[in-house]
Amino acid sequence: MKKYFHIISIAMIAAVFSACVAAESEVLKEARTIQQGTFTQKQKLDSTLTARIEDYTKNVTQLSSDSVLMKDSTIIEKYNYYRSGIESLSALKSKLDDWSNNTKKLPSVEEIRKGVENPFGKDAKDEDIMKAVKKSQEELQVLQSEIETALQ
Repeated sequence: MKKYFHIISIAMIAAVFSACVAAESEVLKEARTIQQGTFTQKQKLDSTLTARIEDYTKNVTQLSSDSVLMKDSTIIEKYNYYRSGIESLSALKSKLDDWSNNTKKLPSVEEIRKGVENPFGKDAKDEDIMKAVKKSQEELQVLQSEIETALQ
């Protein structure tokens, strides 16, 4: 009987401990939601840039196979426009990738349970994490504005 009591006690302690670990503040929940939205937005921007670069690359390939390329100033102008577009959009795509790679990502609740280290630091307060997530969101918004201007 004593043995069962110890097993039940250990199970209860483990349940209480896991409940404490699983609890997440409202600030962290909001930070996680903001960050997920930010990365969804990043994915959309990345897809848009990739599609436009592929489109421009197709146009460059088509124009470069045109036998009158060097004789027709209109075709040369289009060719140069697309080449320049590929370069500028590729540079923006690279900036977007750099932003993503340099952004600290809040681990999921499951990852935290498994012991993943907090990229914001073990002593980071929820408010500090929220500030960092919002700053990251603002940085992406600036980059998004740059990208949207370039896509016009």
